[in-house]
Amino acid sequence: MTTLQLSLGAINKITGEYTYHKLANKKDTYICPDCNKDLILCQGNIRAHYFRHKIDTINPCHYYTKPTETQIHKDAKLLIKMLLEKKIPISFIKVCKSCKKNNEIKIPEIKETSNIHIEYRFEYNGLKIADVAYVDNGKILYIFEICNTHKTSCENRPEPWFEIDALSLINKVNEKLTSLQIQCIRSDNCVECVECINKNKTTLLQIKDDLKSKCSSDTSDNYCCFSDEILEMFIQIICEGDCKDLWLNTFSCMDDTDIIIYHNNNTCNDVIYDLKLINDIYNLKLNNYIINLEIYHGRCEIIIKNNKNINLIKILLIKCLTTIFGCDENEITINIT
Repeated sequence: MTTLQLSLGAINKITGEYTYHKLANKKDTYICPDCNKDLILCQGNIRAHYFRHKIDTINPCHYYTKPTETQIHKDAKLLIKMLLEKKIPISFIKVCKSCKKNNEIKIPEIKETSNIHIEYRFEYNGLKIADVAYVDNGKILYIFEICNTHKTSCENRPEPWFEIDALSLINKVNEKLTSLQIQCIRSDNCVECVECINKNKTTLLQIKDDLKSKCSSDTSDNYCCFSDEILEMFIQIICEGDCKDLWLNTFSCMDDTDIIIYHNNNTCNDVIYDLKLINDIYNLKLNNYIINLEIYHGRCEIIIKNNKNINLIKILLIKCLTTIFGCDENEITINIT
């Protein structure tokens, strides 16, 4: 149960439509969306306008005093539907999890052929139900999921779709009912980063094939050395939002070859990422200083250029190879040239 004082909407008794307290008037009558009992519209000069129940000592409803999570979720769905139908300008702000840039997506006004549906059923990898769906001529244009406690899985919704925090939406509309910028709480990549990640995947798969070909003809005990191209890709991928899956999917299970992050000790699932470390590696352009990097059976040897950042680079390399790639610090040799 929440103890926050929220100004929630009501149902117009004549039209059956959800009405927000700022748009309500004394001429109409309203009922509670939860218990269907009559309400009083309070429109004083001091407090913000709000709905309240008539006094009921026998079976009181707390929709407007102490709403439950389910009631807040319900009101947020009705609210987003009303905003779209009233053609109030809405845009969503999405933060890319890779580049961290803000992207604004403006939702177009509904047309005569458009409908806004609550609890809309549709087929997408099986039968799904959207909290709110913007449909035009029978086609889903946008889906809006209201999050109160549980987030929606990306695999269950077609793009474009937005996830909205219920309390944040209600509070924002309480402050301002004109043009709205709503934060999308989904964590995903922007179009540019998706293209970049896909491009890297293609390049890495080619590198993998080249390395497998090289390794098949190498009969020595040494594992393969890393070219500048691979080191460059190593830096790029370690800075991507999906670097773990990308690395594991691309470089794991190489025949007779350990490729930096390949774990033959069954600890692949324990790979961890240190955001500060990743940023330090990226900002230093670490690949510019690495001349050679070799992986042996259980050992790692690195040759790096001498420079003013040499001590920091050594620390980063050791931390990188131990915390991210699971190497033993005692088996890492760093030579400076």
